[in-house]
Amino acid sequence: MKKIEFTIYSHPFGKRNMMPIKRGRKVFSINPQENKNYMAIVQDAYLKIRQDDDFTTDSSVNVEIRAYFGLQKTCYTSKGKITKSGKMKLDGILKPTQKPDCDNISKAICDALTGLIWRDDSQITDLYVSKRYAESSRVEISITIHENKENG
Repeated sequence: MKKIEFTIYSHPFGKRNMMPIKRGRKVFSINPQENKNYMAIVQDAYLKIRQDDDFTTDSSVNVEIRAYFGLQKTCYTSKGKITKSGKMKLDGILKPTQKPDCDNISKAICDALTGLIWRDDSQITDLYVSKRYAESSRVEISITIHENKENG
């Protein structure tokens, strides 16, 4: 079993839908540029901590994604102290219900890591995604790779 953990210091992002474009009679789907930009951020964050030069597994993988949304300015008083609602958010009593959706957050991250950690995201057997508040936005990723016993 191998464990990989890293953090993306960016606001949580949900993958956008493909955009259809019509040229003559043909319709093409293109990946929005913001998807490509975020996927590059995810890949860079992973590559900074990667220890193996050429590592892509065929084994089953568990993925845990913890998306943290930074507190809004309204959660602070004029003197910089955290308000009651801000404290409730940090304590996990109030949780973010705004976009992006958990499934879109996971899709952006899992697609970005395909070819870097796993060959295909169908290898993900367990996926946990949570959204919480924190003082600053970030996404923490924890990946557990289970050794494939069939080959040994």
